[in-house]
Amino acid sequence: MAATHELSLTSTKNELINLFKGSNFENPSEITSKIPALSPKNAECKSLIDQIFREYLLPLISNCDVEMLKKYIRYNIEACRLDLCTSSTPVVLLGDVFDMSTLDFCENLFTFVETNVNVWKEDLFFGPCKNNLLRMCNDLLRRLSRSQNTVFCGRILLFLAQFFPFSERSGLNIVSEFNVENITDYSNDGDLESLSVEESSDSNDTKVVVDYALYSKFWFLQNFFRCPNDLYIPQKWLMFSTHSKYVLNTLKHYKLDGMSAKSSVSSLLQENENEHRYFAKFLTNQKLLELQLSDSNFRRYVLVQFLILFQYLTSTVKSKPENCKLKPDQVEWIEKTTVIVYDLIKETPPDGPEFSEIVKKILLREERWNNWKNESCPEIKKPNTAFLNFDHSEKPREKFVGDLLRDACAQKKYFMGNPRMTRLWNHKPDNMAACRSKEREFLPSLENYFEAAIMESDPAAMIETQYKKVSDIDFAWRGLRLLSQKCPYFFAQSNNPISKMSDFLENMLNKISKDKPTLPGTAEEKSKDFTDVESQDVIINTDGGEEAEVANEESHSQEEPMEEESNEKTPPTKEILHQISKVVTSKWQELALKLGYTRDEIEFFAERPGDDGEKRSEQGLAEYVLTIWSEDDDDPSAENLSSILESLEMTEALNILKSAAK
Repeated sequence: MAATHELSLTSTKNELINLFKGSNFENPSEITSKIPALSPKNAECKSLIDQIFREYLLPLISNCDVEMLKKYIRYNIEACRLDLCTSSTPVVLLGDVFDMSTLDFCENLFTFVETNVNVWKEDLFFGPCKNNLLRMCNDLLRRLSRSQNTVFCGRILLFLAQFFPFSERSGLNIVSEFNVENITDYSNDGDLESLSVEESSDSNDTKVVVDYALYSKFWFLQNFFRCPNDLYIPQKWLMFSTHSKYVLNTLKHYKLDGMSAKSSVSSLLQENENEHRYFAKFLTNQKLLELQLSDSNFRRYVLVQFLILFQYLTSTVKSKPENCKLKPDQVEWIEKTTVIVYDLIKETPPDGPEFSEIVKKILLREERWNNWKNESCPEIKKPNTAFLNFDHSEKPREKFVGDLLRDACAQKKYFMGNPRMTRLWNHKPDNMAACRSKEREFLPSLENYFEAAIMESDPAAMIETQYKKVSDIDFAWRGLRLLSQKCPYFFAQSNNPISKMSDFLENMLNKISKDKPTLPGTAEEKSKDFTDVESQDVIINTDGGEEAEVANEESHSQEEPMEEESNEKTPPTKEILHQISKVVTSKWQELALKLGYTRDEIEFFAERPGDDGEKRSEQGLAEYVLTIWSEDDDDPSAENLSSILESLEMTEALNILKSAAK
């Protein structure tokens, strides 16, 4: 059975070879029409066809017919679309051709690869072919010389940039590796004769000596440009800063003539309009340094190298080692040197200022790419087509201010022109009631403000008058204002005028302490520790005598029912409100409406965050509403709250309130 199967495959193979010999490679469906025994869905048939395509490619390569090869590969692409062979076969065929051809032939055939970049990006070919294409291009780059085949190398790199998406990691330098193999060779023999380059200026004549010291320091900087991480070593940083200062100082004193530079550039362009010039690396002969310093392009290359290096050293690079950090003095040196480099670029003709702005934009663009790489290269997506196709000319008509004011008045609200101000003004419809809220009471009580002063007035404290609070001008001024509003003795007439403000305050404090026997430091409070006798109200007159008034029993009997009545009208405690909020929860909006709040106020309560800055839960909202009601309402008594809960049929909450009253 196996022998029969092998015989069948051999016969099919021979038929396919004969078919290819007589084919014009235009219609790939002829494979299945002439050989019906082949099944496209059979893996063995696909591998057989792939093998025949590769075998028949050998005589075509030997003929060196580029057009025939292009036609043959297009034929294979169409066969892949008909599912006759695997999707990676076209790129495999191209790889075989490039491996067995000369560089000139490869450069000619690579045009086919570039023009069909959209084919390789199709879903059918992209996944199976991307690794083969990358391997093929890398093999070509290894064979090419970057100094002699620069154009072909650039075409390959541009093709890879067009083929792979931005987020493809194989085309990105994720770990920020440097081409440390790019070594610049220069002479180590100090046989350069000192050359004096004269430059005339407005004030005097200066001379720049081009000697071996300048030559060696200039080309030694290339070692730092190709490997910037060496600058984090203190010794090498010192060497780099010294050499850079020497070279930049030389360029600063050796200026170019703008007119001569423009004329030389224009004459060079006129003489060689069609000739393409490219220098991958500059010559490092000692005798050429004088001419190179006079070349504006050479200067720009070197100065831009400084800027690129400085940007890497000062930027945040994700792959940079942790120990690679600059010191503050090094960062300051880079900032100063950057200004010097930009000034030299502006002074370099022709069009120095314009070239400086272009360099800044390029470096800014490079910084954005660096930030994108630091964010792990997120996928760059195209903008939404619906947004692009949106007709921005058809904008909805905006309401006029008059219409907004009219709508607000119809709802008995305020419109302030700002959402936050509008919400604030509509928080409480009655602004005067909001101003009378207890939350806006900022004045302290007499007991709290004068507590320390009363303790100091006690002779047992043994505090001198000049160190007492009543002697402080600021404290006395605030105290007088507070007494004028809350103390009944402030406007009482006295037969004995008081010349000092401190004496007047002490007199007021003595009267207040007698009226408030529970204040700390008073004699009545101290007497409670020794006797259970009722405290008596003592009034000190201006003559210094004491009159004792014993409270009448009838007055006490009249005060007791008033205290009980006031206790009934006291609002529920926070603990009771907290227990009620646990029961209310989802019905907090109904409770808020019944308590007298409007819909807008309820929405404001729902949007207002809690003390922790997060959104309140339903229980938290219920407790918040009950707390505000107990502080702002005219009748926040437990009896009023019980009637409200009873009308809402909140039996469980009502039982909690009644049990607390018992």
